[in-house]
Amino acid sequence: TKRDAGTERWEEGPRLRRGMEALVPRPGCRAPGDRKALRRRQGRAVGLRVSRQSGTRSRRGKGRDDERGRIAASSAQTDDSKGDDGVAAATRVVGLCTVACKATGLAREVLLTSLYGIGPVMDAFAYACVVPAYFQVVVGGLNGPIHTAVLVSAKKGEVEDGASTRRLIESLSTWLAVPAAALALALFCFPGRVLRVFAPGLCSAGSALELSIAQEQLRIMSPCVLIGVLTGIAFGGLNAKGNFLFPSLGQGVANVVMVAAILGAGGGCAAAGAMEGGRCLALAFLLGSAGQLLVQGIAMHGRGVSTLLRPRLSLADWPGVSRAARVLVPATLSSTMLQLATYTDLWFASAWRGAAAVMGCAAMVVTAPVGLLSSAIVVPRMPLLTQQAAELRWDAFRDTLDDMLRTGIALGLPLSISLACFAEQIVRAVYQRSAFDARATQEVVPVVVTYALGAGLFICRDVAVRAFYSLGEGRAPVAASLAALAVNAVLDALLSRTMANPAVGLVLSTVLVTSLSFAWLYCELARSLAEKVAAAGSSPPPTGEASPAAKWRTFLAKSAAASAVTAAHCKAVAAVAAAARDAHALPLARKLAGALPVSAEWIADASLLGVCLVSSWAVYYLCSRLLDRVAGL
Repeated sequence: TKRDAGTERWEEGPRLRRGMEALVPRPGCRAPGDRKALRRRQGRAVGLRVSRQSGTRSRRGKGRDDERGRIAASSAQTDDSKGDDGVAAATRVVGLCTVACKATGLAREVLLTSLYGIGPVMDAFAYACVVPAYFQVVVGGLNGPIHTAVLVSAKKGEVEDGASTRRLIESLSTWLAVPAAALALALFCFPGRVLRVFAPGLCSAGSALELSIAQEQLRIMSPCVLIGVLTGIAFGGLNAKGNFLFPSLGQGVANVVMVAAILGAGGGCAAAGAMEGGRCLALAFLLGSAGQLLVQGIAMHGRGVSTLLRPRLSLADWPGVSRAARVLVPATLSSTMLQLATYTDLWFASAWRGAAAVMGCAAMVVTAPVGLLSSAIVVPRMPLLTQQAAELRWDAFRDTLDDMLRTGIALGLPLSISLACFAEQIVRAVYQRSAFDARATQEVVPVVVTYALGAGLFICRDVAVRAFYSLGEGRAPVAASLAALAVNAVLDALLSRTMANPAVGLVLSTVLVTSLSFAWLYCELARSLAEKVAAAGSSPPPTGEASPAAKWRTFLAKSAAASAVTAAHCKAVAAVAAAARDAHALPLARKLAGALPVSAEWIADASLLGVCLVSSWAVYYLCSRLLDRVAGL
């Protein structure tokens, strides 16, 4: 049995019982020599202490060190088995909630494109929401810098000095609310100057309507800066206490509130004019953000995690705040560099009318499944990675990280293949209705194909960055983001002017930069972990178990073979589906269209698309399983 007194852990056994008996003085133990014998027996008992939870160990002789190592190994295996069960349960919760969030987000985009198409309202909104959405989705979103900083700081604080998560959340809320409120006020007062920074083409004479709409929208959405910061703190606090449900549902709540607000305003006021429609769209975005924060605040208060809006300024809380700042500052800088790359894309896209709206529609098709898979991989395992790093268990850390990366590749490859092969069917089924016509579909499809090439890279880069933050090392992600920003600007200028479709060139630049960034991050991470494993003197893998490098070689070879088979299958299925649409699917869909509130064309496209996607993923995983069996023979 175990007794966990907060800082020490004991294992019961024969040696422990003999050692504890030694703590009780025997009759006649009064002479100095007897007292020395008693101290020796007490020393043997104290030598059985395994370790403090932070990983520090008291060394009292080589024999006792070996005993403690065996006890700690068995304890770590027990903790890992419990952790695996918790990770599996959290993965299910995060996965289901993220599916709901992506479904509501897709419904939101379908509603917006059907109301506004890719006209001036959506073009202006693409520029106006850059800064508010940056704080709402990137800085303060799930897996964002604030969420990561609070989670890492809370976990390390509990392990190292028993710091209170409640005090950390209240202190960070106070320290971060002041600059966030000041920035929100600046956006409200000077929207035109902000827009001129990253969208100079929007300020030209031919875009006067878009500029005026974007300025009004930015004023309305300016409070989202403060709301996003507080939401990120709530996400981190809830995850640190093992609650994944409400943070994972946060974006879904925002989407539902936004859709309800637009529908409640009579379809987004699209018929009332572009300016009125733009105001309604911005107000709906603000209400969705506020609704998300309200739900997180209620969840925190109901579970006793903290009171989000309670001010706290105390020097006693400074160690926790500084610990969070050591993760928050580099994480924010890294995310800012990535967002600046988006600004760079928009800066070049502003020279071509409608390019920003096309890129936004294409990004939604790709980032929805990518975000779902990334959240399902990273969010449940981030507390485990942080715990393993705090306990200096580098072998376990490396194994967990490798499993996350292999999962990202195994899910990203079939996603890239299916999105690229069925891009036209996907865009037609998702967007093509009302103001979004066939011409708009043809503009979006090549951008979707280009985005799809980087689906797996986006997931793996996210995993690598979060691994650095778990280690408390933020310099490498910042350096990678700075280099990526410079390379992205050069490639944007080159590809947007040399390719026939400027939007395709801008997206291709993003994919190329992401691949280079991930390769550099992974090399740095492997080097850092190799140094830590060597310093810890970790033992080689057991006999019969493959080394990490051998596991990677086998996995990559299997993935390449499965991808080739899946790509050939998707190409053949796409040709068959195109021929069967008019001959078989449409006549059958017309019979069902009378009983359903959708068109026959949509029924035919959605049905064929579902069959194509399911078959492509099934082929990939059947090939993977077959290759696993062949490799095991």
